[in-house]
Amino acid sequence: MRKIVLPQDVLADVPHWTENPSLFFCDEGSKLDLVFDPIPGMYKYLDGLTVRRTIDKIRERFVKIVYHRLKERLSLGYIRSDCVDDVLAITSKSGLISHESDDIKSKITRWSKLGKKLDTFCLSIGGSASHDNWHLGNLFCLPEDCHDEFIRLLGLTGAVRDQQVQKIKDRGILEVQDRPKLDNLAAKIFDVLWKRIEVSIDEIKKKSPESALGE
Repeated sequence: MRKIVLPQDVLADVPHWTENPSLFFCDEGSKLDLVFDPIPGMYKYLDGLTVRRTIDKIRERFVKIVYHRLKERLSLGYIRSDCVDDVLAITSKSGLISHESDDIKSKITRWSKLGKKLDTFCLSIGGSASHDNWHLGNLFCLPEDCHDEFIRLLGLTGAVRDQQVQKIKDRGILEVQDRPKLDNLAAKIFDVLWKRIEVSIDEIKKKSPESALGE
């Protein structure tokens, strides 16, 4: 059974990103702008991200999990369980995206579904401590054979899923080098993203209290 070993180039940047988590999404040719319109900004970033390296895939997965959490966040307090249309409205009305609404909705739906599976899979694996979002440290540690198609086909419950979780644990995912530091970094990265999302939602409510996001 192949043990999980992290790329040294990723580990080398952990102190730098921990000090300033927002820099995690800054790279040559791509940057996630969280200052203005972070929700449509996420779409623009994810749609334009070219996945060439391991770190690109990790970045992509963080944002997809945010999409899942955003959909869940907007579903709170409403009878309907799917708020993709709300995310679509925020994205399309921003003026930052010129894509057709059906195209935007299709991508958001696909991203949030995969984000949910990633989030729950990481949660089942666990982390080095039980702090909020420390389980997302698994995003740094998932091996190449845990590719998107594997995640997509993975059930949210069931014996097969439980077996896959145990297999990944047996490969040492919780004992990789600097695991607590990776878990701490992952939580910081997610918090940076999520705080801006919450601020954006509050701003939308204030500007348009009659919208679907209003109380």
